[in-house]
Amino acid sequence: MACKESCSLHLGARGDQKSNFSSSRQTDRTRSLRGVRSAAMVACYPGHGTGYVRHIDNPNGDGRCVTCIYYLNRDWDVSVHGGLLQIFPENRSEVANIEPLFDRLLIFWSDRRNPHEVKPAFATRYAITVWYFDGKERIEAKERFKRALAQKALKFD
Repeated sequence: MACKESCSLHLGARGDQKSNFSSSRQTDRTRSLRGVRSAAMVACYPGHGTGYVRHIDNPNGDGRCVTCIYYLNRDWDVSVHGGLLQIFPENRSEVANIEPLFDRLLIFWSDRRNPHEVKPAFATRYAITVWYFDGKERIEAKERFKRALAQKALKFD
């Protein structure tokens, strides 16, 4: 897979594909979060200093409770290629520096406990991310989303 610009491909837990190629900054995460207990994203950072700003995967109670990242980068040298993942655990002064090495699986809580960022990568960097959902929180998030859409529709009528 050649990656000329940052992109992501979202896969539902049932194996159905929903392509959503966009910039590395995902603008509408709710599109990938359908009524299933997990969602996956295949991400490609093309190098050229591309990274991902510090963020929390689930800042608004969208149902994501666990983030799993699997790295696909053979012969990765973070001192040459960059692309380090940094996790800033809540209420701790330490920073976890995780190199995106081939066949590495990383699992962490998706909420405010683990803000994280991807430092600039200078070679093509691949990862598969899977989010596991809390069923009750996910249903509540979908209801909030539906209400917000209905309110927006009323404003344009």
